[in-house]
Amino acid sequence: MVELSLSELSKNPALLDTLEEIAEVKNRKTRSIKGYFIPARFEERFRELLEELDYESFKARNRSLGLEGSFDDATLSDGLD
Repeated sequence: MVELSLSELSKNPALLDTLEEIAEVKNRKTRSIKGYFIPARFEERFRELLEELDYESFKARNRSLGLEGSFDDATLSDGLD
């Protein structure tokens, strides 16, 4: 796994075009991990996981907006009609 800093990416975003492996994106000042870059060639392996994570984020946004529990039918608050 390659390690990239936020400053490297902000100065040279074309780095992402040349990456062939997974990269860990870090803030070198705070030493905190900000995210991961996964090349598109791995998409098939991660597609289902990404959809699950996206759905969980969607439900959390609805909860934070107070939409959960404001309907008689709980299926409406999770986006299912």
